[in-house]
Amino acid sequence: MLSHPHKRSMTMTLTAAVATVALGACGGHTGNASSANTRPTPTAGSAARTGGAGHDLLVKALKSMHTATSMTLDVRGSGSGAPVHSTSTVTQAGDCVAAVEQNGAHIRIIDAAGTFYMKAGLPFWTAQLPAHKAFARGLADKWAIMPQNGYGSGFDQYCKLAIALTPLDVDATAGKVTRSPAITYHGQRLIPLVHTSPQGTVTHIYVATSGTPYILRVENSGIQTSTTQFSGFGTSPRISPPPADETIDPSKH
Repeated sequence: MLSHPHKRSMTMTLTAAVATVALGACGGHTGNASSANTRPTPTAGSAARTGGAGHDLLVKALKSMHTATSMTLDVRGSGSGAPVHSTSTVTQAGDCVAAVEQNGAHIRIIDAAGTFYMKAGLPFWTAQLPAHKAFARGLADKWAIMPQNGYGSGFDQYCKLAIALTPLDVDATAGKVTRSPAITYHGQRLIPLVHTSPQGTVTHIYVATSGTPYILRVENSGIQTSTTQFSGFGTSPRISPPPADETIDPSKH
């Protein structure tokens, strides 16, 4: 725990920086999808509540997703009124690499062996640390070790597989799921599922028709919408901490 008042201030500011990045996350049922996103209109099928054909396929697909050793998520939406695009590769072991683009900022994240590292350019850090310009320059384009005691948990929505899948897990427990005949979308054969929550929120879920029934695409509608694409299942990427000479521990400065 930092004890010097100046360092406590730095820690609180870095925590706010984490929150700024976290606000850009748009997986699950958050965010606001770009109007450029298009989706096929699934053929109308017979509605199935919990225990029906659509629900059964969703449960089966979620089991495959939760047991995958790794996968890549590509999420498009908006945060704080600006478009956000994030890509992250997550592993069952808990490691991840992620990149977030928002408001012209390009932010990279690594979670390796339980430690979060974040890399951003000078404009981002200057905006986060307007009263500490020299400190901002020192952090720019370095891998900053993010404060512990839970401060790094703002990145969990990018880097933790179970958290990324939580909204879909919720979909499997309530509401109505409709399964339609397979369609071809961007060269892939997919089974469309439409989940309607008790509140009326609609989620379009597309499941692979062959091989392991992974979920390949999710589109959330309503007031807050987003599009998530899943790929790279079971690639088992090697994720390591950044090089020591490119890393900085803000708590020691």
